[in-house]
Amino acid sequence: MARNTFTLDGVPLTDSAGRWFPERGTGLRIIPGKRMANISYPGWDGDAFMRGATLTPGGVMVKMYVEGNDHQDFMQNLEFIIGLFMQRHKLLDLVHHYNVAGTANRVAKVKFIAGTAPKMITPTQAIVEFIGEIPDGIWRGDTLITTTVATITNNTVYANVTGFAGSTAPMGDMLIRFEGAFTNVSIGDAGTEDQLFCSVGLTSSEYLLIDTKLWRAEKFSTATWIMGGGTPVELSITSSRGFGPWFMLHPVMDSGILTYRMRTRSTSPSSSPIVEIRNYKEYL
Repeated sequence: MARNTFTLDGVPLTDSAGRWFPERGTGLRIIPGKRMANISYPGWDGDAFMRGATLTPGGVMVKMYVEGNDHQDFMQNLEFIIGLFMQRHKLLDLVHHYNVAGTANRVAKVKFIAGTAPKMITPTQAIVEFIGEIPDGIWRGDTLITTTVATITNNTVYANVTGFAGSTAPMGDMLIRFEGAFTNVSIGDAGTEDQLFCSVGLTSSEYLLIDTKLWRAEKFSTATWIMGGGTPVELSITSSRGFGPWFMLHPVMDSGILTYRMRTRSTSPSSSPIVEIRNYKEYL
């Protein structure tokens, strides 16, 4: 069985010289919990279920084997590994490489909060375990995906966001882009019925770009995915959420797989307006 393969802050955790590598138990994620979101009413049994509970931070435990040619060499290698994991000035990119081809990577922003005392095997060999926290609880793919969701009409249409099929985490950090023409447009999440209403009119050569994480929206005359330089239109966007991300998509089961499903509708559409999403796949 191949060893788990990870990279932390650009450093391969399976050293080519064999000085350190993750032990077999590494790689099992600490799954985020759901914060309680039910509501109790006087005189009613039980609780009322509330959809879309927020998540607690996730985590990971990395168990490292470290060795050296002699005790001094071992200590230098151990100190390097401890220093690598316990950096505290930034979140560290922890990349889990699923396969040899490097086509199935998952990336988490991690801060390691503690490590165990090294368990000495010999004077030149030890195992040390690091406990990490993933503040947003999300692992992401390493490939930026742009996908067209649907052509928008004046009827309510539900469409699967096929480019992100297989994702398992709620997604609230995406870029959404509309290409005209319409008088206004709305989108909704099939999982929670959250809605984003945009009272922004577009012509057939204009674009509306929305950053759901930062609550930013701009109108452009070019097909850009970069905020800045457009006309700000945040005051014309209304969210049903009022907190957290401006808009979120939650994975739902469809034909045996998890996928995001979006509802779209516009007023006075012409020139086949579309809605697109750009982001990474996201996983719990």
